[in-house]
Amino acid sequence: MLGACETIARVRRPLRLCSLRVLVRSWASLAPSLLVMATGLEPRNRLSFGLAEVFGGLLLAQVSAMGFGVLILGLAGYEADVDLSSLSLRLIAVLQVPLWLGYLGVPLYLAKRGEGLVRTFGLRMEWGDLWRGLGLGLVTQLVFVPLLYLPLQALFGELDVAAAAEELTDRATDPVGVILLLLIVAVGAPLVEELFFRGLVQTVFVARLGPTVGVIAQAFLFGIVHLQLIQLPGLVLFGLLAGELTRRSGRLGPAIWAHVAFNTTTVVALLLLG
Repeated sequence: MLGACETIARVRRPLRLCSLRVLVRSWASLAPSLLVMATGLEPRNRLSFGLAEVFGGLLLAQVSAMGFGVLILGLAGYEADVDLSSLSLRLIAVLQVPLWLGYLGVPLYLAKRGEGLVRTFGLRMEWGDLWRGLGLGLVTQLVFVPLLYLPLQALFGELDVAAAAEELTDRATDPVGVILLLLIVAVGAPLVEELFFRGLVQTVFVARLGPTVGVIAQAFLFGIVHLQLIQLPGLVLFGLLAGELTRRSGRLGPAIWAHVAFNTTTVVALLLLG
């Protein structure tokens, strides 16, 4: 009889341990959801990269642009302190290459080390992204940006928001120049900037700060690095919309097409008016 009792006790111990393990695992799986319900705070995502890669990428882009820019200008017979407004569109297109390569360096490295550009940064598209992105980019440039600047112009007077675009379009004096201009604003800039800012920067900021603050922070960083004070509000606005498109869709496709429309609308309008 005693042996039977010992056998039953031995069976019960593993059962109790098993039940305890199931309880712990269940609590571990439910804890994040309970935390969100109780506090309204979403748990932060864990990434294998962070702020060091973001600001390292920004630094790499600027160093690459300045270092190779000086070299390119020297080979073209210009001094390093040349007025950029005097440069040809062909030379400006060449000067964009080291800047873009700098921006691409960190995302490409992280993608190669991780799970690729698609899984790591959402670099993919669907057919619906085309119409959704182009529509939002067009409406932003033609409606939202003018509305944004109405109170600013009332406070500060007339603001030449299209000045930077005019400097480029004025140099597109032949078919080759027009093609180069469209390659810069409608192909290169949308792909490179969306991969870096909405792909890398927003991924890191959202993981560390949460979706709302993360999207806002990347939008301000996107606007600031363009170093165009008058255009800053419009750039931040576009950064917000592109960031929200990316956050909701989980991919860069809609934001890329929105960027294409946002840049191309002004350039095409200036070319036609010119």
